[in-house]
Amino acid sequence: MEKNFIHPAKIGKDDIRISHLQYVDDTIFLLEDKESNAVALRYMLNIFQLISGLAVNFSKSSLIGIEVEDTKIERMAAELRCKVGDCPFNYLGLKIGVGSNKVVNWSYLVDKVKKRVNGWTTRTLSLAGRITLVKSVLMVIPIYQLSFSCIPKQPLSLNSIFCKFLWGESANLGSIPWVKWNDLCTDFKDGGLGFKNLDWFNVALVSK
Repeated sequence: MEKNFIHPAKIGKDDIRISHLQYVDDTIFLLEDKESNAVALRYMLNIFQLISGLAVNFSKSSLIGIEVEDTKIERMAAELRCKVGDCPFNYLGLKIGVGSNKVVNWSYLVDKVKKRVNGWTTRTLSLAGRITLVKSVLMVIPIYQLSFSCIPKQPLSLNSIFCKFLWGESANLGSIPWVKWNDLCTDFKDGGLGFKNLDWFNVALVSK
């Protein structure tokens, strides 16, 4: 960057230059859409491989363009010998490239919770068992997403799924919610069951 060998992307109104993000053995390069960047990146990664002995698997890597012509992305991907990726994409369990303010973009998370619930038989579980599963399994699934994104204003169906499972509803068996979900989210001393209020919990996680 200092020698203008590679040109990073500029982020935000202050044009902060960010060239890469790393987590364990995953790396994302954020570069301007210049074909010279593709050549320079390939050159640097080859040198890295020669020095360290660690090979970069280009066949498992993807090049994703944001507001860049498809033909240009294809040429740069050919230079890097990697795949052309699409946006949005999954990275570390999160959907990257979608707005978090729309319920539809949270549907994958709702489906994940539903899939877990569908694998359980409510008739073989006591109420105490269902309470434990809601707290220790179902309510844990969305925590990672809630740590990065704000829940959309339109309510999600997660609370509804939790509530129906708690009261023993299944595909062949209905249920009656004897107590309102918001009341169950209060503390034990106030007559609730101590479930997390996802809206408040989300605010706490994002604020942290």
